[in-house]
Order: sequence, then structure tokens, then C-alpha cells
Amino acid sequence: MKQFVCQSKAISDQPSAARLQGGRKKVKGSRKLLDLKIDIGGEVKRAVAGIAEFYNPEDLNGKLVIVVTNLQPKKIFGIESEVMILAAFTGENLAILQPDKEIPPGTQVT
Repeated sequence: MKQFVCQSKAISDQPSAARLQGGRKKVKGSRKLLDLKIDIGGEVKRAVAGIAEFYNPEDLNGKLVIVVTNLQPKKIFGIESEVMILAAFTGENLAILQPDKEIPPGTQVT
């Protein structure tokens, strides 16, 4: 089973809710990466996420997700990723973590 390890340095420890917006696309030259724009509550950030094998970019528009916003930006395939989407991975399937009720983007997760 593959395990993914985040090597970005956290600068605080509070995840928050965010909404995926327009501008979702596959990263050129990669089968696994998506380039995503994410509203974190009045500010739009970019995430490069290895979820393309499990999600189509067009299916993610408007989806409410949980992200870590406090990481140092990291270049992935030449694209600066500013936040990390939280997901559960079984080795065969991946599920993006989502709130079970509608909450505003930017709401802190405790």
C-alpha cells in the first residue's frame, strides 16, 4: 500500500472548511494531480492534490471540503500549492473529508 507523506512545514495547527471553486483542471504531465482553486473564506488559495485517479475535476465544483491552510507553500510540478485537502485513503479508494452540514468557508475545524 502506498502512503503519502506531507513534507511541508506546518506553521500552526488549525484546519478549516473550504469550498472548491472554478479553475479545476488536471496537471499537464501528471495522471494523478489536480490543480484546484479553493475558497477558504474570502480568500482563494490553490491546491495541487493527488486525487485525479478518484475524482473528475468537473465533479468537484462547489464541494465543501476540509483543508489545512497553515502549510508553507510547496511547488508541485511547477505549480505552487498553498493548502492541503484532507482525505482518507484505504489503498484502493480515496474519500475527501467533508462536513456533514453546510458551513461557511473559512470555518475552523476543531
